[in-house]
Amino acid sequence: MQMVWQPLDLQSFILHIDKSKIYYIMIRRDAQREILGEGAMDIIEICKALSNETRLSIVRWLKNPKENFPPQGGSLDSSIDLKGGVCVSSIHQKAGGSQSTVSNYLDMLQRAELLISERHGKWTYYRRNEKTIKSLAEYIDKEL
Repeated sequence: MQMVWQPLDLQSFILHIDKSKIYYIMIRRDAQREILGEGAMDIIEICKALSNETRLSIVRWLKNPKENFPPQGGSLDSSIDLKGGVCVSSIHQKAGGSQSTVSNYLDMLQRAELLISERHGKWTYYRRNEKTIKSLAEYIDKEL
């Protein structure tokens, strides 16, 4: 089965599968945001990010950080509001695995806009992006 990409314009491509004569139109992710609006979530990236058990667990753990992690920000100024954020080292410790793997997981979750990071001094704290999670729940309710 031979696949051929033919550009139609700046925003879309057509994929032609010779034998079955099936056509798919794909819209690039940046064009998707133009069409759906700047706040549109990327459902494919979100699904990819949540398709790993550890990444899914991280998002679940961050739903209730006080229950799932030790107290945070002990070495920070007491005036700093972490907004429920958890230090990378605490997430790494709970998740197990290598530090680079957990960092990559956090990066992927952040790129999918499921997590928000804040830097305080030399520490990075992650928390859930409730806006994206709410949009995901609404999408699943409406579309699936």
